[in-house]
Amino acid sequence: MNVAIEPLSADLWRAFAGDDVPPLTIRGYAVTHDGRPVAVGGYSHQQGHTVLFSDLGSHEARPMSIWRCAKKVMALAAASPLPVVAFRSEDEPTADAFLKRLGFVEDGEVYRWHI
Repeated sequence: MNVAIEPLSADLWRAFAGDDVPPLTIRGYAVTHDGRPVAVGGYSHQQGHTVLFSDLGSHEARPMSIWRCAKKVMALAAASPLPVVAFRSEDEPTADAFLKRLGFVEDGEVYRWHI
């Protein structure tokens, strides 16, 4: 199996999420297995913030691939002049620890990233 982290394109997004394309501009990366996206992560600019997102799909991606993808997304976010925020998924039991490992600080319902 060939595992790669590729820039997130509209084609990769559609292969991952179907025709449910977000109505805003996003930048990010996809973890692919043999060219098929199995997880995505990235950000969009919303209401004066850089908002990070991730979707692990059916959890096929290996943890190290997810971590490498997250670090690439964080490098993109670091270039943003806007405050960087993320929201923890209630469906992911390790989301809180993962966000904190990336450097986010919990602030109520939002996690803020401080460079």
